[in-house]
Amino acid sequence: MWKCHKCQKPVYFAERKQSLGYNWHPECLRCEECGKRLNPGQHAEHKGVPYCHVPCYGALFGPQLFGHGTRVESHKSFGAQKESPKLGKSPALPRSHLESKIKVYNQYYEGRSGEIRCREVNGRYVLEGPLRVRWGVRGVIHLKEDDDQRTVVTALRKRNSYR
Repeated sequence: MWKCHKCQKPVYFAERKQSLGYNWHPECLRCEECGKRLNPGQHAEHKGVPYCHVPCYGALFGPQLFGHGTRVESHKSFGAQKESPKLGKSPALPRSHLESKIKVYNQYYEGRSGEIRCREVNGRYVLEGPLRVRWGVRGVIHLKEDDDQRTVVTALRKRNSYR
């Protein structure tokens, strides 16, 4: 009789899953981060612990780049907050207040390309669409990409090897 690597209980032959050199119950072979059931040989491991390839393993142990490999926002620990966010010394805007402002904004832009879509991801609102933000500025604000002042380097002479 074999023992499950996770729960150390007996594993019967008909239910045995072999992965990472160990025997597992089918319900014990799960991603350590998200709890998704895994198939032997079709998952990643880190220090002997199984993880699903996407998005958990890449998000936890892959390169620390935003959006590496997948939509990072789909990972359950993306954007996790320890305490409520603060804007200055006051608490964050109530969700109902934000929803009413978006509704008024979308009524103005109804049927045009200016509408904003919002959805909730991991308990946070994600706004999608063109959004004009005004802070009482009288002039036009140019972002770095639009008003880039870098000099363009051009080849001044041809190399002999290319003639």
